[in-house]
This record gives sequence, C-alpha cells and structure tokens, in this order.
Amino acid sequence: PLLLILLKKHSDPSSELLSILPSLKSHFRVEVEAEVHGKLPEEIRETTGVYVPFESPQPAQIMTIGGDGLLLYVSTLFQKSCPPLLPIAGG
Repeated sequence: PLLLILLKKHSDPSSELLSILPSLKSHFRVEVEAEVHGKLPEEIRETTGVYVPFESPQPAQIMTIGGDGLLLYVSTLFQKSCPPLLPIAGG
C-alpha cells in the first residue's frame, strides 16, 4: 500500500485521529510521529508506523490535523517536492 503521513498538533487530543485511522488504513500504510505514536492505543499502535523526518520514505500523501503552523512545519520537511497535502482544520 501507499504511504500516508498523518501529522497532528501535539497538544490536541487524539479523538479526531482515532476516528479516521481505521478508514485510512484500509487504503494506505499510515505513519505518525513518534510522540503521537506513543499515545495511541496498543491495538492501533501495532499497525501504525513511526514517521521519522528526513529518514522515512517519500509518502504518497500527507494529511495534517491542525492549523497554519503545522502546514508551515510540513513545508520544512519537504522543501524540494511536497507530496499531495490534505489539511484538516483542528486548531
């Protein structure tokens, strides 16, 4: 499956993330940042990868749950070529 990186604002609760993860996993291999990964329930954590900036492979899609600051953060991760980005307002 294609790789999807799911980034969220660290201070926001994970309820939105938990509600969409099952749907995303049916179409993508999903990775989240280590801090978010550690807060996921064990059954979800087992099937969700850890995204390591500048080390993980280039994703097919990026989804963010947050605000403008998170979009600016993504721009620092993918300075040459950014994969398709789906921002969801969450903060």
